Amino acid sequence: MQKYEVFINHHRLKFTNNPTNISSNVYYFNKDFNWQIILLKFQEKKPQDLLVISEDLESCWKQFRRQFVNVRAAGGLVVCNDYFLFIYRNGKWDLPKGKMETGEGVEETALREVKEECGINNLTLKKHLINTYHIYPFDKGWIFKQTDWFLMRSSQPKHLIPQTEEGIEEVKWIRNKDVGSYLKQSYQTISIVIKTHLLSIEIPSGKN
Repeated sequence: MQKYEVFINHHRLKFTNNPTNISSNVYYFNKDFNWQIILLKFQEKKPQDLLVISEDLESCWKQFRRQFVNVRAAGGLVVCNDYFLFIYRNGKWDLPKGKMETGEGVEETALREVKEECGINNLTLKKHLINTYHIYPFDKGWIFKQTDWFLMRSSQPKHLIPQTEEGIEEVKWIRNKDVGSYLKQSYQTISIVIKTHLLSIEIPSGKN
């Protein structure tokens, strides 16, 4: 089964070609599909999931993305033994990430942003974890942002420097057994990145 998920504030838009659990908020994609209906639904304050069903999921997904200004970003889940590296910005615990610059590759962007936002070195990029997607308004319309997440490792547990000019107030190593309490004050996409890692790799125990 193929699927994509896009977040808009606290709402989630799910695309699939083979639905299993169908909710009341279901839309069937066709050539005359009006995406404005979707955006209007997301103006409601109560968090909700909306489901778009399409037999030709890739075509549907591409058509959806063409409705927006597309932005590419990249970031990292940095691991040091059984600790994760988090940043605190805009009242939320987050992972370091940022937009691609002209001429950069996505892996280069991820490493640069983590280094800049956390003041960290000794980074080793291990593998691609997942892509997350979210939509947000700006003065001329809507932006569709794809963030590529990578697993990274570092042997620098101290002397971290938050990039305050980017609004980062704190950089902190968080033990993986404690991460759940921090995710309550984070974003749904960050929970997805953490879950993807925990499901795919065994976390080493102990910290030197």
